[in-house]
Amino acid sequence: MGRYNVSKEDFDKGAFKTPGLRSVTLSAPFMRDGSEPTLESVIEFYGRGGDVEKNRSSFITKLELCVQEKEDLLEFLQALEGEPIVVTLPQLP
Repeated sequence: MGRYNVSKEDFDKGAFKTPGLRSVTLSAPFMRDGSEPTLESVIEFYGRGGDVEKNRSSFITKLELCVQEKEDLLEFLQALEGEPIVVTLPQLP
């Protein structure tokens, strides 16, 4: 249930915080539930318009990417890899 698990507000049902794409190649598996093992499978998932679900919005449609577009998209995502960002969490009282 995503954000709803934290807020308990009906408005937040189905809402999820989406992470950035920096070094996305290092964060498999993908999707909110880890159901896609590779970036290629994620591209295929969105290419077919996702999975059929009863609550899916009618605004979600197939991307209909050609092979070259899929390869270009994968190459772009791979180009986002860089030096890891080190985040030091503050010490709280």
